[in-house]
Amino acid sequence: MIRNRLAELLSERKLKISRVANEIPNLSRNTITSTAQNSGKMIQLETVNSLCMYLGITPAEFFEYIPYDITVSVDDFKFECDTEEIATNEDVIYIEKGGISFSLYIKVEPADKRPYTYEFNGKYPTNSELFLSPFEGLMDAIPFELEEPTTKFSFTTFWNHELTPGFQTVVTEQIQQAIREKIIEKQEFLFPKNLWISISSNFLIDPSYTKIVEDLTRKDKPGNTFTQPTNLNDDGLPF
Repeated sequence: MIRNRLAELLSERKLKISRVANEIPNLSRNTITSTAQNSGKMIQLETVNSLCMYLGITPAEFFEYIPYDITVSVDDFKFECDTEEIATNEDVIYIEKGGISFSLYIKVEPADKRPYTYEFNGKYPTNSELFLSPFEGLMDAIPFELEEPTTKFSFTTFWNHELTPGFQTVVTEQIQQAIREKIIEKQEFLFPKNLWISISSNFLIDPSYTKIVEDLTRKDKPGNTFTQPTNLNDDGLPF
């Protein structure tokens, strides 16, 4: 896997994307944003050259590489819920513990060895009211527990010893995206496309997880009050 370190490089220098775009006329703000988010499949040499010149670094400092390819997939997805009509003649949807469940697979392909797939059981962890009908509001965040069966090889070992913090972020986003896409594929009318997936596992605990679970278990109102971090600018980056 290869990724660029632009987000960290800008953060270290306390540079905002808007300023960088203003000072590098040949690069648009959108180009710099997508580059920093590692969201594109291609990056032009002109973009790399301009950013390296601006930051005073070499391409070796701009990119980071590990001798693994990692892919994430979700299968065996199940969604079970109960619907009740409340006094206002609106439907409230409840999801019981385990009402959303799935298998999550993380395939690791080393450069010179046979690939290995780590398997997790994913489930929705709480007994709580999730959201009103789509006509009133949408669930904007869901917490999930990822449980890894006991096997000879643990993904936690790979996570701690082979992945740098930057690649840990990449893999986390891959996991969130794979779960999000499967949920929206199965229940598109109930969830927004920017649904936030919060994870609790043996290798990772999302800082938002506890907050989301606490909101979901409140009895005084349906839905949750979690909002995505407010310290992000309009580029979705923390600077």
